[in-house]
Amino acid sequence: MNSKGLFSDSQNIDLRAFYANLKELVGPGADMIMEEAWQKLRKRSKAHVDSGNGTPLDRMMRLMGSEGEAQ
Repeated sequence: MNSKGLFSDSQNIDLRAFYANLKELVGPGADMIMEEAWQKLRKRSKAHVDSGNGTPLDRMMRLMGSEGEAQ
């Protein structure tokens, strides 16, 4: 994944590309990893995002978008 530039800037990550590469590497386990990452991100975030709607990727993108708007 690093060879594709995903880890070159930790402040600006393309979540869709990250998920696609993760899915390529670990297959269906990528969804479990993303769910775990979503849970940790949600706990650390001060923004409120509905945790019941969409995939973990969708929820992360909404959260990152709302945090970006607040800054």
